[in-house]
Amino acid sequence: MRKKLLWSFLASCLFIGTAIAQNVTINGKVIDEKGDPIAGASVQVKGTRTGVNSDANGTFSVKAAKGATLVVTSVGYEAKSTPASDNLTVRLATESKFLSEVVVTGTG
Repeated sequence: MRKKLLWSFLASCLFIGTAIAQNVTINGKVIDEKGDPIAGASVQVKGTRTGVNSDANGTFSVKAAKGATLVVTSVGYEAKSTPASDNLTVRLATESKFLSEVVVTGTG
């Protein structure tokens, strides 16, 4: 009886573990401060090597575990971390870095 109970317990732990670690598909859109889509923004699941780029309309679709954090970056915009949820809209702020000086050297 004890052996049967032990095997039942181990089997249920196995099934519960796989149910908790299921990946879901996260759909979303990356926009700028004005609401215009950002094409080519990088959307990465934090702590993994999983990531995608947004298309020309700023939309993306990535598989992630429930409760994961997404890191969204794009050239000229500040990076943003956000919890993953379906129909996610990520608004990136423009990055304001200015150069104090530019030196152009010509050789002929």
